Amino acid sequence: MTVPVQVLRERLSYDAGTGLLFWRMRANAIPGWNTKYAGKQAFTHISKHGYCVTNLRVGGRSVTISAHRAAWAIHYGEWPSGQIDHVNGVRTDNRLVNLRDVVNAENAMNMAMKANNTSGVNGVYRHRQTGKWCAQISAFGKTVGLGLFAEKEHALIARKAAERALGYHPNHGRSS
Repeated sequence: MTVPVQVLRERLSYDAGTGLLFWRMRANAIPGWNTKYAGKQAFTHISKHGYCVTNLRVGGRSVTISAHRAAWAIHYGEWPSGQIDHVNGVRTDNRLVNLRDVVNAENAMNMAMKANNTSGVNGVYRHRQTGKWCAQISAFGKTVGLGLFAEKEHALIARKAAERALGYHPNHGRSS
């Protein structure tokens, strides 16, 4: 169930500069609700995936909402059409300048480096059979080999050039 944007705007306020959301005063709230919550920060729970979330009761049902999606909806007046990418990779930083509405493939072009990476660059690894450095890149569902290189530096250059050519975000491959 998608919460109507108007309901979000009635119950929450969003500060685009800080990325924080706050509970609004509610006219028909249950006794004590306004005293306990109105004016206080909302979305203080962090999900197992690292996003700020909260539950809203709408139409008798409890709906879990992510802060970044709610912030987008409140600011723009409509839910995002795709995924919300946190440009700097910090999942709790919901400032408007840090959010962009993207398709899944674009979101994948702004990923942190995997924890098991040994080369220091996404898509570059030592080829087991030859001992050379292999560079590859994936975009829009296709993986393309960029070659085998005797020098790690040449594989890194090939990978970075491919990232630029395919429009990868400059933050892609940052340390997590």
